[in-house]
Amino acid sequence: MTITETDTFIEPEKINAYRETAYCVRLQASVITLTIGARHDALAELFASHSVNCGGFITAYNPRGREQPSDANKLAHHLLTERLHVLRITSLEAFTETHTNTWPTEYGLFVLGLPLEQAKSLGREFDQDALVWVGHDLIPSLILLR
Repeated sequence: MTITETDTFIEPEKINAYRETAYCVRLQASVITLTIGARHDALAELFASHSVNCGGFITAYNPRGREQPSDANKLAHHLLTERLHVLRITSLEAFTETHTNTWPTEYGLFVLGLPLEQAKSLGREFDQDALVWVGHDLIPSLILLR
């Protein structure tokens, strides 16, 4: 099921904040900064080097967009990392940056080659509002989860 902005429980202001956030993927010597709706050709090389055609930014921080204590976020991130390890999913460290600095940095993982439906399931498992998904077109999309 695809959740649209007209049938979501997420407030429009929060959706706009998610759209305006930069999603950063750490590489060995650089960072790829993803913007929702903007093509990122640097992902083509990343996908090719891992023999995948998709990827997504998933976080376990701040479930449902409600700020949590640092210790709770760190534990949730550890559990997400462990979950991906069990699933044998390759991931890279990632983080967010807001343009307004009104929300703290959230750490997450950029998963490589995980099908969209499985990524959505994982996001819901960690009680997230949304995730960022990138397919073969190299354009990040905001995927609403509730």
